[in-house]
Amino acid sequence: MGAKLVNYEKIELPTDLVDKCKRLFSLLDTDGDKEITCVETEIFWAKNFPKTNSFNIFDQIDRNGDKTISEKEWVGFWKKVANSGMSENEISTRLDFLMRGYLWERFDHLGKATIDENEKQKKKGCFICSS
Repeated sequence: MGAKLVNYEKIELPTDLVDKCKRLFSLLDTDGDKEITCVETEIFWAKNFPKTNSFNIFDQIDRNGDKTISEKEWVGFWKKVANSGMSENEISTRLDFLMRGYLWERFDHLGKATIDENEKQKKKGCFICSS
């Protein structure tokens, strides 16, 4: 049996932090379609472990397993991070680092995004991002 998803949509982040989350999302969403794909994350981190960063992001954020991350999933993840006890200042600093191309730091205490073991099996192979 998989882990339950935490309903964190009701937890509010300050507007300036939501805006920063969306700015980073826009940097990753190179085609502007309001979804981040693995190709886009690998381009963003082209010189800094692109496959590792992509794997970690999708492993933790892609809640429905469709190999894309919507803006809602993205902001929701950062709400979950805030709910885990991380301060707004620390979240802001991490977002700043990510915008500069630093490595994605896993938030292992939050668990994985997917809830179904079958979905995890589908994601085996090169990386979560592979077709």
